[in-house]
Amino acid sequence: MNASEERRRELDVRIGRRRRGTILSLVFFVLTSLAVAATFFLFDQLSLPKGWLTAILCIAVAELLIRRFHFAGRGIQSALWLGGLFAFIFGLPSEGQPEGLLLFAVACAIAGARVRNPLIGALSAVFAIAYLDLRHWDVAALLAGIVIAAIALCALAREWQRPSTEVLLVALMMASLIAGAWGTVAAYTSPAWSLAYVAFALAAFALGIRFRHRQALFGGAIAIVIASIMLREVFNFAVEWKLILAGASLFAIAAAISRLLRGKTTGFVVTPVESSYEEALRLIGTTALAPQVATNAAPEPVGGGGKFGGAGATGDF
Repeated sequence: MNASEERRRELDVRIGRRRRGTILSLVFFVLTSLAVAATFFLFDQLSLPKGWLTAILCIAVAELLIRRFHFAGRGIQSALWLGGLFAFIFGLPSEGQPEGLLLFAVACAIAGARVRNPLIGALSAVFAIAYLDLRHWDVAALLAGIVIAAIALCALAREWQRPSTEVLLVALMMASLIAGAWGTVAAYTSPAWSLAYVAFALAAFALGIRFRHRQALFGGAIAIVIASIMLREVFNFAVEWKLILAGASLFAIAAAISRLLRGKTTGFVVTPVESSYEEALRLIGTTALAPQVATNAAPEPVGGGGKFGGAGATGDF
């Protein structure tokens, strides 16, 4: 799939023509992965070289689907490429060494680049950081997560022709931040590392506002959460005071952003927009608060219009 075909497919997704494509691709990916696993165990039961045969068969079928039938974005070729490489790794003689994670990282990088799957490509960074964490190189894991995320953030500053490349950079940024802090955030609660995440968050917010990139803002929010977790032991306050401080900080940030964006009509704005949903909610609330009129009250007697009588009776000459 070339760049123009990717842009056309992304446009179809945004306007709703391929709204169900993601779910179907996920279903096809899971079913194909199960078929690859069944093939791997079948070759194992037949005492055949399971890793080599499964990898060759899966990659050959994937290339046939890609080149002959032009399969793209359906999850089948992604599962075949990734499953074939993983089967090759599982078929190698292993002693449970951490270096196996590096093989998985390389496999994800190769499969993600071949089928243009950004999520599989981002897994390569996760496996590489997990290797550093498993070797108890905590500082290296934290540094690798921040460095990879910073490189991906800087790359987002330019416009890419392929939508899959931009999604890959976003996935790398978020996955690297989380993977780098997953196993080491409990061990390192120093202000220095938290300031590194705060600096990354400020850079992400600045880039997101400058280029109107929402995913960069999400990356900055993730970095702020990680920095807050790392500082939980530095500020030895009661939980109530921490919640009060967090609420006051959020209120101050919201007020500052609202004041900064006041009056803007382009980019990020805070101008309220009337919608039919708000009008419907307003009418429903007015109806619910209106006083209820009793409907089962007894009717008052009505006179017949006679000239004499009493106690409800009437008459006329």
